[in-house]
Amino acid sequence: MSTTKPDTRLDTQPNYPEDESMDPVGEPYPEQEPVAPEPGDDPPHPPFSPSSEPDIPQDPESERVVSPEPLDP
Repeated sequence: MSTTKPDTRLDTQPNYPEDESMDPVGEPYPEQEPVAPEPGDDPPHPPFSPSSEPDIPQDPESERVVSPEPLDP
């Protein structure tokens, strides 16, 4: 008895051209457009900027060099 498996190669799929009216290049999808915040929502975060980040003190332990124990022969 011989059973044949369906051909699942990727190159057998039809290659449809992109429809620019359905997926315009460089324009966001409608569900990704920004929406106005609802009353009580947090305000939107500003874009990242190093000048707007808080000053975090450097941990003095991060600069300490730890040497391994010497090996006894």
